[in-house]
Amino acid sequence: HISLSEDRLTLLSASYADGIVYANPVNPDGSLGGCSSVLRHENGDPFRKGIVPGSQSQARAHFIRQVPGTRYVLATDLGADRVYVYILKEGALHAHSALQTASGAGPRHLEFHPSGNTVYLINELNNMVNVLRFNKSTGILSPLQQLPALPPDFKGTSYCSAIHISKDGRFLYGANRGCDSIAVFSVNEKDHSLTSAGFMTLPQKTPRDFAIDPSGRYMLVGNLDSDSVSLCR
Repeated sequence: HISLSEDRLTLLSASYADGIVYANPVNPDGSLGGCSSVLRHENGDPFRKGIVPGSQSQARAHFIRQVPGTRYVLATDLGADRVYVYILKEGALHAHSALQTASGAGPRHLEFHPSGNTVYLINELNNMVNVLRFNKSTGILSPLQQLPALPPDFKGTSYCSAIHISKDGRFLYGANRGCDSIAVFSVNEKDHSLTSAGFMTLPQKTPRDFAIDPSGRYMLVGNLDSDSVSLCR
C-alpha cells in the first residue's frame, strides 16, 4: 500500500510480505529519493490465543496513511494485530505508539472521519469494524466500538477488504469478499459511533476495493474474481 504525505513531499509505503513500512522523499520532478525510513514491525507473540495460522505467522504491514491535519501516520499490521502510530518529521518516520487489537482480528485498512478525531478500522480476519478515538494532541488511539461487517445470517467464509466514508461523513462502507457485499453503516453526528444500516449484495465476486465518485452519487467497486468494475447508485 502506498500514500502521499499531506505536503506531497514524502511517499509512505507498507510492505505486506515482510512487515516493513518505508518513507521516501518525493523529488520536484516526481521521482523518488532513497529511503529516509525503513521500519520493521514486530511479529507479535506467535503463541497468542486466537492467532490465525499462515496469515499471522509474521508481521504483515497492510496500510499506511497520514492522519489529516496532523504530524502523525497510522499503519495497520494484519499479522501482529496492531495499529502503529508514527510521527512524520522532516520526511522520516519515528515510532510513537501502538494499539493492540483483538487476537486474530487482522487489521487491514483505515478510514478517517472528516473531523480527524475518529478512525474506522476494518479487520480482514474476524470481519469486524472498529471505531477508534484518535487524540491529535497525544497521538494515542483508543477503542470505542466494534460491529460485525457481515450480515447476521451469513454462513460461509468471507474476508473484509476496503473501508471508505462518504464525503459528508454520514455513512461508512465496508467491503466483504466471500459474502460479496458492501456493509453500510450510519455515522452518529455527535460521537461518530456506528449503526448498521444494511448490506448491498453484489452480483459480482470478491469486491477488493471501491471508491465513491466526487459527486457522492455513485460507488465503483473493483471485483477481483469477476474481472469487473461495478457501478452502483
